[in-house]
Amino acid sequence: MQKRILSIAIAIIAIVVMAMPAAAQVSVGTGVTINTNTTAPFMILTTVTPDDTTGDGVQVSPEFAIPLANGKFSPIASLNAASDGWKRVQFYVEVGHVNGIANINNVAIDVNYPGSFNSEDAPLFDSRKNALKFEINVNRAAVGGWVAQLPVYPWTEYYPQTSPAGSPTAAVMPALAVRELVYGQTSDWVDTNANGTQDAGEPTWQNFIPLWGDARIQYSPTYGPYMAFDRYQLGQALVLEITGWFWFHQPGVAYTVSAKAATESGATSEPLTAATAKFLNYNRVIGLYTDFTNVTYLNVAVGQDSWADGDRWLETPGITTVWNNGNVSAKVGVQSTKMVKDFTGTAAEIKSNIYYNSPAKTIQTFDAKLYYTNGTGTVLQLGSINYTADEASPKYIVVNSPLATGEVGPVGAVLLQACRPAKIEFSVHPELGEGQEAGNYKGFLTVSVATYTGTQMPTP
Repeated sequence: MQKRILSIAIAIIAIVVMAMPAAAQVSVGTGVTINTNTTAPFMILTTVTPDDTTGDGVQVSPEFAIPLANGKFSPIASLNAASDGWKRVQFYVEVGHVNGIANINNVAIDVNYPGSFNSEDAPLFDSRKNALKFEINVNRAAVGGWVAQLPVYPWTEYYPQTSPAGSPTAAVMPALAVRELVYGQTSDWVDTNANGTQDAGEPTWQNFIPLWGDARIQYSPTYGPYMAFDRYQLGQALVLEITGWFWFHQPGVAYTVSAKAATESGATSEPLTAATAKFLNYNRVIGLYTDFTNVTYLNVAVGQDSWADGDRWLETPGITTVWNNGNVSAKVGVQSTKMVKDFTGTAAEIKSNIYYNSPAKTIQTFDAKLYYTNGTGTVLQLGSINYTADEASPKYIVVNSPLATGEVGPVGAVLLQACRPAKIEFSVHPELGEGQEAGNYKGFLTVSVATYTGTQMPTP
C-alpha cells in the first residue's frame, strides 16, 4: 500500500516538471525615449463667476467708476478699489493629463469681442470685431504654486478727462492672481461672488458644480459633472481659479471665452470655448454720477431767470456736471419740489412745511438744459425744458419739436453717452403775479437717468 502511494506522488511530480519550459527565465525587450512631454493635457470644463443677474448663463455687471474726492481718477486701482471701474471676474478651469497633473505647466484664458455690434456700440467699438480683448497666462512656478501674467492686452483704457487743462488718465489693471483648488484641503472653495475672499457659505468644488449647473459651465464633449468631480477628487485633474478684470467702459455684449492648457514642452490641449449663451455676458447698465450736491442761483428778481453755471468737468464741484458711468446710453430726467422761503429742513420735511402751498412764499417754475458733445467738445445736441414743481414723474430733457431758440441737433431726448461727462444747467424764475416775498428760498432737485429713447448716436 505504501508503495502505491509513493508511485502516485512521483507521477504527479513528473507531470508538473514536464509542464515547465526548458529554461526557468524569460527575457523581454524594454525601451524608453527620454525627452520632453509631447502628450497634451485635456480640458474638462471651464466657467466664470460672479453671476450678477438672473437669466440664462453667467451675466456680469460692470463696476461703476467714481472719481476721488478731488474729482480726479487715479491709475492706482488700490486707492479706490471698490469703484475704480475694474470688475473682478474669476475664471475657473479643470484640466487633466494622462501622465498626471504634474505635467500641466501652463493654462491660458482668451477673451474675444463678438463678430458684430449693434448700432449704438458700433461707432465706438466696430474696430474691435472678433478681436482679442485680453489673454491671461498662468504658469507653474519653479518652486510650488502658480503665477499669473497678462501677455496680451491690446487696448489702452482711459478714465474721462476731468478738467479742460488735463487729459484722460490711463487706467492700470489691478493685479492678476491664480489659486489652485485641492480636494480635502482649505483651498477647496469657490469664490461665487468674485470678491477675492472666502465668505460664509461659499461652496466646495463638489457642491459648486451642481450649483452652477450645465447652463453656466462649459464641459468638453466627453465630460459631465460626475466625471469632472471624480477626476478632481482622485487627484487626476487640476482646478485653477484665475482672477481677471473687466473694464467698465466696454460694450454690453456676449464675449467669447476660451481656455487651453499645455505642458512645459508646449504640447497644448484643444481649446475649450464656451457657448456665448453660457458666458461671458456683460450686462448693459446705466450709471449716474453728479459732481454737485447743491445748485446755487444768483440773486433774481420776480419774473426773471437765474441760471446756475454748468460744465463738463468733474474737477469743478461747484459747477454742475452729470456723468453716465455705465456702459449704455441714457437720457436725463429732473424733478423738483417747490422752493420755500426761509426753509432750512430736509427733503422729507419740505412738503409738510406750513408755507409749502403759499404762492407768496414759494417758487415753482424751473428750467434745465443738457448738452451733448463729441469727444472734441463740439456741441451736437442741446435740449431744454421748462417744468413746474411736483410733476408726477421725471421730465426728461428733450429737444423740442420744432427746435426752440438755442437748441441744437436731432429732435428727441438728448443723449447722455456712457463714459462722457456732460454739461447740465438749471435755472429758477419766480413767477409774476404771485406777490412773492424777498428772501432766501430752498428746495430740492432730483436728477435721474433712464434708457435712451432718442435718435442721436454716440460719437468718438
